[in-house]
Amino acid sequence: MSTFFRRRLCTDRPSPNRSGPLWASVLGTVLLIASILRLGTAHGQELTLESWRKDDQIFWDKVLIPAFQRLHPEIRLQFKPEEPLAYDSRLEARLTTRRAGDLIFCRPFDASVRMQAKGYLLPLSEESLKNFNPQARRA
Repeated sequence: MSTFFRRRLCTDRPSPNRSGPLWASVLGTVLLIASILRLGTAHGQELTLESWRKDDQIFWDKVLIPAFQRLHPEIRLQFKPEEPLAYDSRLEARLTTRRAGDLIFCRPFDASVRMQAKGYLLPLSEESLKNFNPQARRA
């Protein structure tokens, strides 16, 4: 398993015009991955991004991953969604056994607070967050 940061992303349902909290989180995730990669820690690796949002699979596969890989061809990014109702318990089980993805989407509130309390979520450095606006940083 890679030694990447586990990223806490809180999202709402997307609006049809791809604006709002989800779109900001998606763009933030791509920026976060790019900023971490500038540190030179992921070259030649495959990164797995876990989510409960199965309905976003096509968007990740057709838009975000190809755009990311055009900028970073040496890094393979895989979006791995889970059944929404089973995501929290299965993610926690994978975190417990150190088999979770490199980057994870966390639901807002209780489940994320529990994961933080158990030490599964690592803080991000100020350098990693410099491209995020204040609203995204509060999430």
